[in-house]
Amino acid sequence: MLNRLFKRRSHGMQQTTGLAPDYAVHASLQELIDLHLQARPLQMTGKRRASRALAGNHESRFKGRGMDYLESREYQAGDDIRNMDWRITARSGKPHIKLFQEERERPVLMLTDFSAGMFFASHGRFKSVIGAQTAALIAWSAIRHGDRIGGVMINHGHHEMSPRPGKKAVLHWLNQLHQHSFFDKTAPHGDADLSQAMQRLSWLARPGSLVFIISDFLQDSHNHNLESRLQKIRRHSDCVLIRISDWLEVNTPPANYYRLTDGRQELILNTRDRVQQAEFLTQFSQRRQQLEQTAKKLAIPLLELTTDVSPVDKLQNFFAGHAIFNQPSSGHRL
Repeated sequence: MLNRLFKRRSHGMQQTTGLAPDYAVHASLQELIDLHLQARPLQMTGKRRASRALAGNHESRFKGRGMDYLESREYQAGDDIRNMDWRITARSGKPHIKLFQEERERPVLMLTDFSAGMFFASHGRFKSVIGAQTAALIAWSAIRHGDRIGGVMINHGHHEMSPRPGKKAVLHWLNQLHQHSFFDKTAPHGDADLSQAMQRLSWLARPGSLVFIISDFLQDSHNHNLESRLQKIRRHSDCVLIRISDWLEVNTPPANYYRLTDGRQELILNTRDRVQQAEFLTQFSQRRQQLEQTAKKLAIPLLELTTDVSPVDKLQNFFAGHAIFNQPSSGHRL
């Protein structure tokens, strides 16, 4: 997106030799496991009322929440005939009605972006590390409250996990986050398509799911069909956008030449040039406004994270301040 803002590094310019510490550029598996302690204060869901057998329509507290078949009993006056159990009625010769109960586990799905642009930070830790931490915290919170976790991770390929309950599912998810948090210089050039990943996510999401999309939303391909994909997910699930930004995307550094790399090519940002400064900020600003307008239009909450601040407190405040998180929970604890 920003290639035309930069000049290739001249031969006379001094190279930077310092390397970021490992903790800043990838997420260790042990770190992601240890986040279960910081996830305890995260109240993604409130206390769940006990589910009960229902005959007829049930207005779920979750959007489009599914109902599990419980049992059948003889028809009583006032029962909804749309729930007749015709198979047992035919076999017994007496009218029977189906009873249902609300699903006790909400699927919590995450789309975590590990495309090339996420392996960057001018301050703090890589966007990819903040993304991995965020997905880990959400997973620990979901499982702690008795929900199932799953989702899609994209790098140069993708990994899918259908919603599963329990600690074993979390550990599998964390291991995948850890593996995807390494930048692969040998991978084919070109970013994975977030829009296509969202399509796959919509196939995994059952009605009533809670869906998180974690990305910087900056790559050109990421905005292709973004609104239509979000609209499709939004029809039957609650959706949250989590945007991870770096200081450099909303500020220009002091006037100088800055070396940037995507691991394959090197480019120079010249902030001494006021035209380049203005164009640099304008392009980032346009992308940010586009996402904000889409989120507002579709009534999708948007959480802002940055590379220089831990996501824990921001997630806690976000969960406490949005109605979709004040939902019943089965109260499981790990």
